[in-house]
Amino acid sequence: MRMITLLLSSVGWALPAYDPKVPLPVRQLSHADAVELFSADRLGPPATTYDHQTRTVGPTELEARVEALVFGAAAAEWSAPDALRRYGRAMAQARSFGEPQPHHRVFVMEHSGLAEVPGTLGSFTGSADRPEAMAALVEGWVSQLHKIDSLSAAAISLTPDPTGDGFIGALVYLEGRVRTDPFPRVVEAGSLVPIPGEYSGDGALTSLYVNGSGGTVDGYEIPKSGVFRLGVQLPEEPGVYRAALNQVQENKLPDSPYFFSFYAGVDLPLAYSPPPVDGEATDELDVAEEAFFEEVNRRRAAVGVGPLEHLGAPEPMRTLLEGRPERERAQVRYYRKVFAQDPYGHVPHGLWGAGFSAGQTPEEAAWHATEHPVIRTALLGAESTSIGIGAQVADDGMQYAYVALEPPIEADAARDQAHAWFGDNWKGRGDGYLRAPKTDAMLDEVAADIASGKLSLKKAMKTVQTRLKKDGLQGPGAGSLWMMLLPPGEELDPSGFQYPRDSRYLAIGEGTGNLGDGGLVYTVLVFMAAVDLD
Repeated sequence: MRMITLLLSSVGWALPAYDPKVPLPVRQLSHADAVELFSADRLGPPATTYDHQTRTVGPTELEARVEALVFGAAAAEWSAPDALRRYGRAMAQARSFGEPQPHHRVFVMEHSGLAEVPGTLGSFTGSADRPEAMAALVEGWVSQLHKIDSLSAAAISLTPDPTGDGFIGALVYLEGRVRTDPFPRVVEAGSLVPIPGEYSGDGALTSLYVNGSGGTVDGYEIPKSGVFRLGVQLPEEPGVYRAALNQVQENKLPDSPYFFSFYAGVDLPLAYSPPPVDGEATDELDVAEEAFFEEVNRRRAAVGVGPLEHLGAPEPMRTLLEGRPERERAQVRYYRKVFAQDPYGHVPHGLWGAGFSAGQTPEEAAWHATEHPVIRTALLGAESTSIGIGAQVADDGMQYAYVALEPPIEADAARDQAHAWFGDNWKGRGDGYLRAPKTDAMLDEVAADIASGKLSLKKAMKTVQTRLKKDGLQGPGAGSLWMMLLPPGEELDPSGFQYPRDSRYLAIGEGTGNLGDGGLVYTVLVFMAAVDLD
């Protein structure tokens, strides 16, 4: 199972603005500023439901004029729900102090009533008496909106500039093929939360993942098309439980860097508070990577699982971070591509979970990563035994990339499972089969050569037939030969092996290896059934 957790803020950039009194800062928004800015006193009361549909407030007169100029005929189609407008105005105001970070965005998203963090194409400043000038600043971004097939809403959000008499603006949008009806944000502990909606995607399997007690994660499959109604069962223990939608692909990479939360039996927060971890910011990569590692292990201990081993080889992750593009949408595509490959091909291992995150301290980045339901099982799961971490200092904050590895498959584990399966499902002569130790040993050698990449499956077939004749291992009567590759994590199913009904013997060879490429260790099984074997 390969996963990526993308836990980065959407990085807006400041364009040349019309007569700005003060240029927008490029520094990160501090927690102190976030505490001051993001409260019910400033943002209004917190939403009690996640609602991507209700449209009752509408844009201000100035926002409507700018939207009409830049959206044109698409203005009605892209009409923004109230929650998106609340979010956009809060983000625009925050950018007069600094670039909001992942934790800030999640709080404002939820407070506004959104279950996903909107995209942000940029921010700008301008004057109320020149809406045409503001429209000119964002026209280039609008062309990007037209390229998003799953775009559902967009908004120009304007808020008075606290440093002058102009306005600060932001262009925000929502996308996604899963459209949910309003559902509760705050619920009773142990309750079953109904989430109705509609999926208009391409038929790919999509699931909602929800954190449970400890380090557990529950998955809820969404139908491949049409209307659905999920019932999410929350634990009896009061707390905050994170959730994230994810389109399940072969390499199981997440669709979103963010999560939303169910507040079960606890009050909604009325103001932003920093992540509940201690730590200090650092620009030293080795120090940052070690602090990230230690925080992950502290959180593993808190859920009752043993510590990970630090691989101490940051170069693959650092190199990967150096190649990341600046824009978030491009980053998502980039990480999907690079993490689909084996990042630690020189280390024998089983499945891996990969991701990247950001934070003002290493501890914050680790906290955010382990809260995300998609990557949580890799970082906090008992199956993972080691981790590789890389860090990079960037203009938008310290970034981290990490890979949690499971150990290689144990020797003879798959062979033992296969014998147990055939013990219950034997279709040859008699009530059961006889074993052939000498043939097992020969098939082990062939399986090992396949697993190491020395032999292809086609050549292996000929090798087995030659060895059988040369060593006289097969007695009179026809036999059958079958081979299978078993990736780590895949359930063994040998039901496809067809063999003569008069077979009395079954031999199974097993080998493990990377097939000559990378560090992912596969199991190769070679089956031989015949009337007589040695």
